[in-house]
This record gives sequence, structure tokens and C-alpha cells, in this order.
Amino acid sequence: MAATAQHADFSGEEKRVIFASSLGTVFEWYDFYLYAVLAPFFAALFFPAGNQTAALLSAFAAYAAGFLVRPFGALVFGRVGDLVGRKYTFLVTITFMGASTFLVGLLPTFASVGWLAPILMVTLRLVQGLALGGEYGGAATYVAEHAPHDRRGYDTSWIQTTATLGLFLALVLAHPLLALADPARILDLHPAQAERVAHLQADEGRGQGLEGAADRQLLQVP
Repeated sequence: MAATAQHADFSGEEKRVIFASSLGTVFEWYDFYLYAVLAPFFAALFFPAGNQTAALLSAFAAYAAGFLVRPFGALVFGRVGDLVGRKYTFLVTITFMGASTFLVGLLPTFASVGWLAPILMVTLRLVQGLALGGEYGGAATYVAEHAPHDRRGYDTSWIQTTATLGLFLALVLAHPLLALADPARILDLHPAQAERVAHLQADEGRGQGLEGAADRQLLQVP
């Protein structure tokens, strides 16, 4: 009985792997969903003006492009993980996602650079989709490789919760910024400015907050 109870407990390394992999993937989904949450507010900035509906549909088409390349990200980074290791591949995908999210906050508008704006937007969405596909599958594989043989399904199930948590996090953190966009508010922040602030703060939070802790936890795992 004692041996069974001891086997049922998580080891320190197992906890670190699950925590770091899950937390890193939550932030990947957060960055990915943040675009969809804010798309109605910035669509007209990066796509031709004059038709709000067409601009919004174009913004969501760019969002869909990120989903379409996810399988390719899983294939590419899965193979890279086989060659150089899951941990370092995991850190690379986090970097790719963080950098592309930050750059979205710095993109010039359609009024400034014309069609270069949506081209850059779609390119960054493709990078985000590749990074998410690589990390989501890589995180599950990484956890499974460190899990006991009879608990791999349970340990990897934590990764499956990250998509929902990432969406919830995007909704919660975007709401106060969009509330500031109300002209009745003191700061009178324009929705487009709120979108840029959200993307820039998302990247800052990744580097200085919880995802930085996830990276440090990963580096401690052999």
C-alpha cells in the first residue's frame, strides 16, 4: 500500500515539467487568441478602409491562416525536437510567439504603408501559428516523455486545458484596456491604441512574469 501511495505522488521533476509546459502553452494560446478578441477594434487599421465588414472578415481570414499552418508547425518543430531536444525547441517556439506578438503591436497601418500592412500582419499570424503548432504538440510529447508509464495520459491531459485557459486569460486581460477605450473614461484611449498596448504588454508579461518562471523551470529539468 505504501509503495502504491508513493508511486501515485508526483515527483519534483514531474511537477516542474507539467507546470512549465502547461504554463508556457497557456501563454501561447493567450497570444494566439488575443488577436481574435481585439480584431473588431483594429481590423480597419490594417486593411482597406471604407467597408468595416470586409475589413473584419479579412482580419479573421488572417486569423484562420494561423490555424491552418499549425499542423506544419507541429511537423517542423516535432522533427527539430527529435534532433536537438524538446526543451530547447519548446523555448524556441515561445520566443517565436513572443516576438511575433510584440511586432503586431508595432505594425504600421494601411494608411501609412498600404498593402504592406496586411502582408506583414498575415506573415506574423503565420509565424504565430507555426509556433503554436510546434509548442502545443511538443509540450504534450515532452510531458509524456517525463511521465511514469502508467500516468502518461493523466499528465498530458494538463496540456489539453491550456487552450481554454488561454482564451479566458485573453478575455480577462483585454477587457480593462477596452474599457479604457470608452470616450467617457478619463484616459480616452482609442480602441486601436488599446489593441497595440495589449499586444505589447502581452510580450512584456511573457518575459517578466509567469512565462519567465516557466522558462526557468524548464531549464532545471535534465
